[in-house]
Amino acid sequence: MARKRMSTAEAKRQMKAEAERLESMQRLAPPLDADRERVLAAYVPRSMSRARWEQTSPLIRDIMRRGQCKGQETFPQVLSELTLFVDWAMDAGVDATISDLLRHDLIERWVTEGGPGSHSTWGNRRSRLRNLASHVNPGLHAPRRKEPFSRAAMKAPYSLREMADIERLCLNQPSRATRRNLCVMVGLGAGAGLGSTDLRGLTRRHLSKDDDGTWWVDVPGDRARRLPVRQRYTHLIEEAIKGLKADDLLIGVKEGRKNITSTAVTNAAIGDTNITPEQARLRATWLLAIISTPVPIADVMAAAGTTSARNIVEVVPYASDPAYVTQAEGDSDVHPE
Repeated sequence: MARKRMSTAEAKRQMKAEAERLESMQRLAPPLDADRERVLAAYVPRSMSRARWEQTSPLIRDIMRRGQCKGQETFPQVLSELTLFVDWAMDAGVDATISDLLRHDLIERWVTEGGPGSHSTWGNRRSRLRNLASHVNPGLHAPRRKEPFSRAAMKAPYSLREMADIERLCLNQPSRATRRNLCVMVGLGAGAGLGSTDLRGLTRRHLSKDDDGTWWVDVPGDRARRLPVRQRYTHLIEEAIKGLKADDLLIGVKEGRKNITSTAVTNAAIGDTNITPEQARLRATWLLAIISTPVPIADVMAAAGTTSARNIVEVVPYASDPAYVTQAEGDSDVHPE
């Protein structure tokens, strides 16, 4: 099939966009948020000589500020891999500029020549550096970015009977620590829609009770928001915080942990029950409850910490099933502040 010829107007538009991109490369990128700026300031690579780091660190920091890397764990990883790549490119005689360095063909050459590390490690490095290059230096050399993989379907919410079993499971744990962990998972998952990532840095200080008796949770991080806890689950919150000080973590005792909810469930005494709490399903249960009340869709999305309504659409079929939702489900206590 013959390729469609580019119109004169489209050619001019692309030429103008390219000129603007090249001009923007002459200006330093603005600083990032305080946490990522601290990472940039503290980072000193072990793989690069001190003299070369002094020469290239302003450029590397500028590239990281221009990139779209926002993950708390991914950001330092990309910073380290970018440094390895720049060090290799300098040895190969490449000029230390964004236009010369962040080229997909050069990244492919780096990966092909390789070095210590598994095939999987180099595959991940290729993916992350190509993604960075596509954001920072989307010139004519860069191939069109592939469409993202299809998103996994949202897991089904728990039924009312399943939630009753899960509540009993939480409150009948022989271990105080496990009882607290499960009560936090369920109380803030089904009660306020928090996912595993939201729970990771929460402390007792993030929970508060107002004069009307409503419990609120202040979610920190990239999806920061303030949410009320549904009245049905406040007894779990009150059980969870017994004996906790203001700066104590709500789940576990160590910051920066991964898989905190799965670990909590693994340590639980399940007994003969056939149901266990799963954070994604608890969040879906909360979402189902709030869309079953007269709440504006914009407020639902804000409370869920999302800019997409896809998950909301996926739980709609459950909203007319009495096994999941009662007529009195939810009280309009879901508006975020």
